Amino acid sequence: MKQAIAQEFKDLKQRTLTVTQYDARFEELAHHAIAVVPTDVAKARKFEWGLSHSIRTSVVSHEYPTYAQVVRCALMMERKKSDSNSIWEAQKKNGLSFGGPIRNNNKGEANATIAMKKAISSSLVLD
Repeated sequence: MKQAIAQEFKDLKQRTLTVTQYDARFEELAHHAIAVVPTDVAKARKFEWGLSHSIRTSVVSHEYPTYAQVVRCALMMERKKSDSNSIWEAQKKNGLSFGGPIRNNNKGEANATIAMKKAISSSLVLD
């Protein structure tokens, strides 16, 4: 049984899990696989390499020394990715394009900037 848990821990990847879900499963398995991650630094590195590629590349570049810092950064990157996806979806939904700035002669602002402000205001809810 312990061997199976250790193997599951070694093979654990985020895949379709959220960072929170991945962290919970990681913690659960790490508790039983202390030999695999004997230090906080080892735990941090193992967690990083199990993250999805799009989040991992941002997290790894910071070289955080603790597991807690890696998790916080991963959560932040996941949130940024989610926010970016929301904006992109709103742009598509509203038929907006950001091919390049075109000056608005009335206000001097680029049409792309105006469109982005509209997309953001229509897609994001203030906390």
